[in-house]
Amino acid sequence: MFEGLERITYQSGDQIFQEGDVSNCAYLIEGGGVEISIQREKQPFRVSILTVGDLFGEMALIDKQPRIATATALDETCLVRISRDALEDKLTKVDPIIEHLLRLILRRFRKTHYRLTQKDYLLPEDADQVTDVDFDRTQENMIVHVRIASDIIDALSRNEFELHYQPIYSIKDNRIVGFEALSRWHHPVYGIMSPMQFIDIAESSDQILSIGLWVLEKACADLKTLSEEYEQSQLFVSVNISARQLANAEHIAKFIGVVEQAGVDPACINLEVTETMLISELDYAQQTLSSLQEQGFMISLDDFGTGFSSLSHLQKFPVNMIKIDRSFVRQMLLDHDSMQIVKASIGLAQALDLETVAEGVENEDELARLAELKCDYAQGYCFTKPLPLAKLIEYLKQQ
Repeated sequence: MFEGLERITYQSGDQIFQEGDVSNCAYLIEGGGVEISIQREKQPFRVSILTVGDLFGEMALIDKQPRIATATALDETCLVRISRDALEDKLTKVDPIIEHLLRLILRRFRKTHYRLTQKDYLLPEDADQVTDVDFDRTQENMIVHVRIASDIIDALSRNEFELHYQPIYSIKDNRIVGFEALSRWHHPVYGIMSPMQFIDIAESSDQILSIGLWVLEKACADLKTLSEEYEQSQLFVSVNISARQLANAEHIAKFIGVVEQAGVDPACINLEVTETMLISELDYAQQTLSSLQEQGFMISLDDFGTGFSSLSHLQKFPVNMIKIDRSFVRQMLLDHDSMQIVKASIGLAQALDLETVAEGVENEDELARLAELKCDYAQGYCFTKPLPLAKLIEYLKQQ
C-alpha cells in the first residue's frame, strides 16, 4: 500500500496543481504552507490557507474528476504525495456502503463548490479555523503514521534497523539457553522506535517481508557469534514471523534459504507466532507451520492466554513451546486469577509435552514462584533488558 508515497519539496510561488488539471493524487503537508484558490470572475479568489498536517486534493483518491481549485506553495513547502494507486487495493475491498457514503459526500461537496464560485457567495473569514483538540491530536497521529509509512520503505537500505536481544534463561539450571531477537528502528526524526510503533504499518505492505528476511539473516549471523562467546550447550534465537510472511510461499522459501546459507541448524531457530494471527489466518497457517516444523524449526505460541481459543490452537497447530504473556506473569503474585492462569498454562503445557517460557519476569519473587510451578524458561528485566549485540557480549562475559 505504501509504495505510492513520495516526498516532494516546492519553493515559494510554485504551483502544485491548477484548477481543471487531471487529478490522481492527494498531498499531506509536512512543512510550509499552501494556498488553495479558485477562479471567480476570471480572478483568483483565495479559499483557504493550509499548514502542517493538512491534507488536500484528497477527492482524487476517490473519484477521477478534474481539480476544482488551484494549489500554490506559499513558501518552501514539503509535501507527501499520496497516489490513487497507493490506496486502490484498499478501496476495492471497502464495504460498498462506505464507498457509497464517500461518493455521496464528494457529490455534495462539489455542489457546495459550485455555489462558492457564484457571484453573491461570500466565504466566512473563520470557515477554515479548527480548534477541536481531539481533531488536532488525530491529525498529528496521521502525520506520524504517513511519515513512518513513507520512511520505512528505505529504512533497510539506510541501515536504520538494529536487533536487540533478551536472554532466555533455564529456570532449573540457571543458565542462558537462547535469546529473543527484537527489532529497533533508529528513525531520523522520532529516534529509537520499538516494533509496536512501526510493525503494523510494515505488516500492511510488503515491507514486512524484506524486514523479516533481514531480521532472520542478522539473527543467524549474531547467533553464531553468541555461540562462540557463550560456550554452553546449543543456543537458540527466537524471531517473530507474521501472517503476511506465512501467507507468501516464495517468501517462506527464501526464509528457509537464509538459514541454510548461514549454516545454522533450523532447530536453533524458534519462530514465534501470536494467537491473534492464528485466529485471522487459520487456513494456511497450519499447513505452513507444519512444513516448517518438519524441517526442524521450533514453533512458539506467543502471548499465550490473551487470545480467544488457546486450547484449540494447541490442538490444531504444531507448537513446541508456549510463552505465557507478561500481563499474567506481572500480576500473578498480586492477583489470584492471574496466578491461576499461569498455573493452568504450565500444567497444560506439561500435559501436552510442551515447554513454557514466562515473559516479563521482573524480580526474584516471581522467578522463585515460577520455579515452584516448574516453568521451564524465563525472560525479563529480572535478568536484563534487551541489549544490542556488543553489550550482550559484555553481559555474557560477566555470567
